[in-house]
Amino acid sequence: MPRKLSPDTTYGQKIVALFARLLFSGEWHGLADLARELECSKQTVLRLVDDVTLSYRVKIDSDLRGGRRYWRIRRSVPAEPAAMLTPQEMDALLMCRAFTRHLLGRQGYGEAERALAKTSQLLAGGGGEDGELGAARFGVFRPGSIDYTPFLGFLQTVTEAMRACRVCEAEYRKPGERRSKRFRFKPLKVFSWRETIYVHGRYAGMPGQKFKDPGHDPLWALQRFRSVRLTDVTFKPPADYDFERALNREFGLLRGGERVRVMADFTGWAADYVAEREWSPAQTLAWRPGGVLRLSYDAASVPEVVSWVLSFGSLCRVVEPQAVVDAVLERLREVGGMYSQARREKG
Repeated sequence: MPRKLSPDTTYGQKIVALFARLLFSGEWHGLADLARELECSKQTVLRLVDDVTLSYRVKIDSDLRGGRRYWRIRRSVPAEPAAMLTPQEMDALLMCRAFTRHLLGRQGYGEAERALAKTSQLLAGGGGEDGELGAARFGVFRPGSIDYTPFLGFLQTVTEAMRACRVCEAEYRKPGERRSKRFRFKPLKVFSWRETIYVHGRYAGMPGQKFKDPGHDPLWALQRFRSVRLTDVTFKPPADYDFERALNREFGLLRGGERVRVMADFTGWAADYVAEREWSPAQTLAWRPGGVLRLSYDAASVPEVVSWVLSFGSLCRVVEPQAVVDAVLERLREVGGMYSQARREKG
């Protein structure tokens, strides 16, 4: 017998989840989508639909579109609510759900699904007819993303701490370190960057230990927490905290190093790519002879600038400052030496 896709969920739980999904949304739901949401095979979904129809005498509408099977339970039309959503507003919600799916995890995504199912009742013109077919208009490219399902509890704890202004106590393991460190912190903001969820905040003193202010507001990657719990200690939101000023003024996520003004030239596809985006609020762009784009921008982390520059290969050349030019050359020598050594070992 093949292993169940979701061994911790019983058949009864799946049939209730299917019934609730169809009943409360009134939308069309596809076979593949239901199998993914219920974490079971398509054959199990077909059996669930049959059991709901035969055992509970529930009328489930079925439709075949483009070779794909869809189902729904048609709702009676409710009284018109006081506020109605336009199709464009519903599309915006569907896009938000699709674009953040890889960050929400299975449980978080399921909560978003249920919220949208309720919200669809406010859609002007009856809503819900489009259902999964409407959601299928939007998606996200996920390679390299993190499955945040195991860390959703940490996110909920941090969110509750921000809402109640309570200090958290956490165990956290930095990259390259084997042991976790325990500390207390005041969570001030949760944000995403490059397929990763981060918590931004400030350290709080540990009981019985002398507190030393690091002089900057640290950030922590959600997936690197090993535990997070609420304490009974409360804090007052700092009046001088400004997320935009702290993290959205310069290129680079890491803080604590020297801020520099970088000038670099781009050619080919890299020039078009760079010209389409904002790298820092105070950036300048200028096209030069030969299709060269010169970008000047503020950066807060030289190592991140070096990695970013090298990602464009020969299509990017740093002009200044010299410290960044030297750092790029040093990285190139290191990489070249590594491959040369590997070639000598093979030969």
